[in-house]
Amino acid sequence: CDIITVMVKTKKNILVVQNSKKNLKVLCDLLSTRDYTYSCISSLDKLEKFDFSSGLQLIVVSAQVKFISVSDFMNFFMEKLEPIPPVIYVDSLIEYDKKMLLECFRAGASDYVKKPFDSFEIIARIESHMNNFLKISECKLKIEKLASYASIDQLSKFSSKMHMQAILKHHVELFSRHENKFCLFYLRLLDTNKAIGAFGFEYGEKLIADFSKEMKKKLRKSDVVSRWIGPDFIILLPFTDEKSSVIVAKKLMIELSGIVLKPNIKPNVAVGITEVSRGDTVPSVIDKAKSAMKEASKERYDKIQIYVKS
Repeated sequence: CDIITVMVKTKKNILVVQNSKKNLKVLCDLLSTRDYTYSCISSLDKLEKFDFSSGLQLIVVSAQVKFISVSDFMNFFMEKLEPIPPVIYVDSLIEYDKKMLLECFRAGASDYVKKPFDSFEIIARIESHMNNFLKISECKLKIEKLASYASIDQLSKFSSKMHMQAILKHHVELFSRHENKFCLFYLRLLDTNKAIGAFGFEYGEKLIADFSKEMKKKLRKSDVVSRWIGPDFIILLPFTDEKSSVIVAKKLMIELSGIVLKPNIKPNVAVGITEVSRGDTVPSVIDKAKSAMKEASKERYDKIQIYVKS
């Protein structure tokens, strides 16, 4: 058989690559005693057409497969799967082949089993490697989730403060080397503390989250936004000078003035603007924009202020 698929309740996907019908039957009989989903491949054509979308937890391959070399086989799966599942090579030759064993491990195989082997041994090895792979995969998912938490602010769904600091550092360095200008907005959603005092902290958080959701619709795709602290946001405008940034700020303020947050609240916003200049650091750029925002918040109308060096 070229491809056999056996579906069982517990999904543990194994790929068996074998060109001997006799050895294939032995492996299939062993695997059928466990809760595995397995596919068997016996030619290069079938291997190239195999559907990897369902995922694999382990690969068992005969050391006597001749249609693809060990290194090409490992490279094939490295291109298709990330991370690559454990690969167990099974050597059915009576004579011990040290050269093949070394070739398998140098190419990245996880294990090498030589006949004669006990059925208990091969199953034990399969389950050990599979369990380790599942643990590694689970750990990888947790790391990715933690990385997402580190880079995304969970309340606003904008970039986190830590992530924005790294982005700003990169842009400050680009300006220092190549004069790539950028502007920074320091935007504050005013009266949030009053709302928290009147209705509670949870209400204030919801107000910030709802405002963030609406503001995201009004921003340009090129702009990078971060919730800096509380109701304060930082907006990075790459490759934008001061004159252009004022036009962007005025347009943003007009669009934000049309927002109505529940329960029937129109956001009151102040924006401070600064353009990066020689000698600036990440803290100095932020401080300049924040200083301008504080001046803007004092105004009754048109709460947009450009930083002016004192």
